[in-house]
Amino acid sequence: MNKQIGARLRQMRKDAGLRLGDLADLVECSYQQICKYETGQNRIALPVAIKLCQALNRKLDDLVPVPPPGDDKVVMRVTPAQAVLFAAVVAAVEEMRG
Repeated sequence: MNKQIGARLRQMRKDAGLRLGDLADLVECSYQQICKYETGQNRIALPVAIKLCQALNRKLDDLVPVPPPGDDKVVMRVTPAQAVLFAAVVAAVEEMRG
């Protein structure tokens, strides 16, 4: 999922006409960190995802991939915002476990 979200972030940034450094300046992080988000190397924490979407003037739902209706692999449907929150919680638990 990190790569899907990263690809969406990259497309949103390009659609906004911004370079990596431009977006990094807007959200107060390094351009290297934005690059890691875009390539899926690093997960995007919920507060950062919110800042990125605000900087790009986009909704959080635009960043999170949503399965198409009728996808039989989906056991439970959640909103994109709930999916981002869930991913953030899972990441925090994994980080606590070491």
